[in-house]
Amino acid sequence: MTALPNRSRMMGELDAAISGSQRNKQFGAVIFLDLDHFKDINDTQGHHVGDMVLQFFAELLRQAVRKEDVVARFGGDEFVVLIQDLGLKVAEARARVLAIADKIMEMGKTVCKQRGLEYEIEVSGGIVTFRGNRHSPNDLLKQADLAMYRVKNYGRKGFSFYDDSLAIEAEYRVSLIRELRQGVENKEFDLHFQSIVNADGEILFAEALLRWNRPSQRIVAASEFIEFMATLPKMHEVGLWILESACINLRKWMDEGLWSAECALFVNISPKQFENEHFATEVKKLIRQYAIDPHQLVLEITEESLIHNLDKVESQLQELLDFGLRIALDDFGTGYSSLAMLQKLLVQFVKLDRSFINDLASSEDTFSIVKAVIKLCQIMSLDVIAEGVETEEQHHILAELGCDYFQGYCFSKPVSAEQFETLIQSASESALLQLVK
Repeated sequence: MTALPNRSRMMGELDAAISGSQRNKQFGAVIFLDLDHFKDINDTQGHHVGDMVLQFFAELLRQAVRKEDVVARFGGDEFVVLIQDLGLKVAEARARVLAIADKIMEMGKTVCKQRGLEYEIEVSGGIVTFRGNRHSPNDLLKQADLAMYRVKNYGRKGFSFYDDSLAIEAEYRVSLIRELRQGVENKEFDLHFQSIVNADGEILFAEALLRWNRPSQRIVAASEFIEFMATLPKMHEVGLWILESACINLRKWMDEGLWSAECALFVNISPKQFENEHFATEVKKLIRQYAIDPHQLVLEITEESLIHNLDKVESQLQELLDFGLRIALDDFGTGYSSLAMLQKLLVQFVKLDRSFINDLASSEDTFSIVKAVIKLCQIMSLDVIAEGVETEEQHHILAELGCDYFQGYCFSKPVSAEQFETLIQSASESALLQLVK
């Protein structure tokens, strides 16, 4: 389709380049390229348009490199460039290959026009330099691929050189994913709960937080493994288990008189879960099964869930909103939030990221930002929840600014279901004593 060499041809070229480098002692380099958001083009415009974009990019690559360099397509939207004779010094080699990478990036800005539509091609790339026969072709491709994924993980659109730390990270990632897979099968996960209080310190909400009871190790917070868990084939089942466990606890607290009709439980939803077209239907089924008032369940979504899959996410969210659930936008201010998005999705809660709360008392800029966000949410009739509130000073400042709800160690750390029941039982008894007085 692109008239470029394939993977098999590139492997032969790499073998020859390694041998040549061994003889002449000059550095060579491999650039592993991946088009950003190419799947969106295929999904929205069709594969025929995607094919034309690939052909356009292949021609750009030919123009960006030297005649003696080799450009190959490895399949899908992945391309590999082999560059030889970059000099005898590593600094010189890196500078020369980076100049080529910059040229590729710049030429990618050339607008691709297909069937009346325009596409600006953005690229993520990993670079590895080599000299001699220390590494095989497969090693070099793996290293360049790892460097490319570093760029993907840090927001896409750019280049990164490979270093040995990436291999260590990859080994850790593979090991952790294997342990996670075993953990899912062995049911090593449970839910902890952290209270969310109003300005008077009353517990009105709680957030359900996933915890991993790793054998012979401490309990691990979700922030340390959820990104890796999202890659598991069973992530959808894990997400449904979290929702079902939340419903079971809600039903139990209601039956025992510990949870009033005004209270609600917040549950985090992974971007991966929205990829399942039956997600909304399955959530509604669980709510009916446990006779939960939909208003008592709040789904926490991240900005990442929205920015690349807005159309797919929006339809399912609207279905759940129509059913009576509420939506909270988590980690607000750290990603791609926009006023239009907040209005369009009918979000009821905005959770202000803890990174703003940390500097609230010491930074005038942070104070101004938080004040503006709270005011903006008031205008839009959105309730604001401040995450990571750890001191009375932070609580006081936020309350003065008009923040609606507060969550953090200042009030309660995440605790097991049994401990949380004790906590809300004590809170109910204290409130009753206040009424008697």
